[in-house]
Amino acid sequence: MLSNRDQCPAQLSEIAEAYVMNTLDRASAAAFEDHLMTCSRCAAAAEDAEHYVRAMKIAAQRLRAPIVRAAGSH
Repeated sequence: MLSNRDQCPAQLSEIAEAYVMNTLDRASAAAFEDHLMTCSRCAAAAEDAEHYVRAMKIAAQRLRAPIVRAAGSH
């Protein structure tokens, strides 16, 4: 994968997170996807954002789950 850093978005982390969460408009998402094909830095940021979003979803699910206490504990 090539590095095309001259065209990296200024708010890389925010854009990568928005892309992973599907909150970018179609044109922005398409432009970011095109950029990901040529930029290893942004591809890594998108992968990091995907791991972060997945971890947050798991944490949110755990917070909503009922707390199960061991038998005999108060």
